[in-house]
Amino acid sequence: MGADAFLARGGLAHKEGIAAEFDVLKHMENLAKLRLDRLYKERQKPNPDASVMKECEEQARLVLRDLAPYKHPRLASLKVDGVMRHDLTQLSEAELLALRRIVGKTAIE
Repeated sequence: MGADAFLARGGLAHKEGIAAEFDVLKHMENLAKLRLDRLYKERQKPNPDASVMKECEEQARLVLRDLAPYKHPRLASLKVDGVMRHDLTQLSEAELLALRRIVGKTAIE
């Protein structure tokens, strides 16, 4: 089945909405929230189903694990001028001055 046929049958949403407004990170956040919400609701029941709770927790964990690097990038993965910077001795004087203004003089000495 082609994408147009899938959409015509109500597979996702209207074509323009997917192309124009689909945000993968927002979708992942919503998916994790739905799983965590279901987990919370299951816990509130008088007789919670342990298998449902375990499944929801695992699904939320997997989504959040995949989402974390995009929401909280590691310092080592940040680029300066398109170049990975790990060693401050390789920075130019201008870059060091800019860094001192941002983080303070004592933070980089």
